[in-house]
Amino acid sequence: MSTALVGMLWGVGAAHLVAYYTGHRAIAGVLKALPILGLAALVFAAAQASSGQLVGIGLVLGAVGDVSLVFPTGFLVGLSAFFLGHLCYIAAFAPEAVLTPVSAGVAVALAAFATGMLRYLWPHVRHSRVRIPIGVYVAAISTMAWCAIARAIAPDAGGADAAGALGAVSFLASDGVLAVNRFARPFAGAHAIVMVTYYAAQMLIARGAL
Repeated sequence: MSTALVGMLWGVGAAHLVAYYTGHRAIAGVLKALPILGLAALVFAAAQASSGQLVGIGLVLGAVGDVSLVFPTGFLVGLSAFFLGHLCYIAAFAPEAVLTPVSAGVAVALAAFATGMLRYLWPHVRHSRVRIPIGVYVAAISTMAWCAIARAIAPDAGGADAAGALGAVSFLASDGVLAVNRFARPFAGAHAIVMVTYYAAQMLIARGAL
C-alpha cells in the first residue's frame, strides 16, 4: 500500500471530520465511507487469495455500515452490516489462527473485555431489541480479534499478519468508544476518536490482506 494512497485516504477521512465538526453533516456523510470503499477497491484488485477477497467484502460491508450510521434510524442496519463484515474477517483469519497457550490467554482476555463492556452498557441499553444485537455483535468482533491475533502469533506469521492483528485491536477500541459515547457517557471528542481508530483499523486489516 503506497504512502501516497494512504495519505489520500487519510486526507478524505480528515475532510469528513472537518465537515462533521463544522456542522456540514450531509457532506460528512458522503465523505465518511469513501476511504473504506477505496481500500476495498485496492484489496479486490491486488489480493490474490480467497482470504483477501473476503476482507474486500468485509470492507464493503463496513462502508454500508458507515452510511447507515449517518441516519438516526440506521443503527441496527449499520450494526448488522458491520456484523456481517466481521464474519467475513473471521472467515479470512480463522484458517491460519493457531491455538497456543498465548492465544488461549488472549481468548480469556477478550472474553473478559466483552463481558465487562456489556455489563457496563446494559444499564444504559434498556430495550431487548437493541440488547440482543449488541450482544451478538460484541461476540463477533471479539472472535474476529482473537482470530487475527492468533494468526499473528503463529510460528510462520509475518508482518502482514501483525498488521491485521493491530487492525483488529484498533477496531475493538473504536467500537468501544462508539458504544460508550452512544449509550453511556457522550463526550465532545468521541467521533474523532472513533473515526481515527476505525480508519486505522480498516487500513491495517486491508494491509494484512495484501
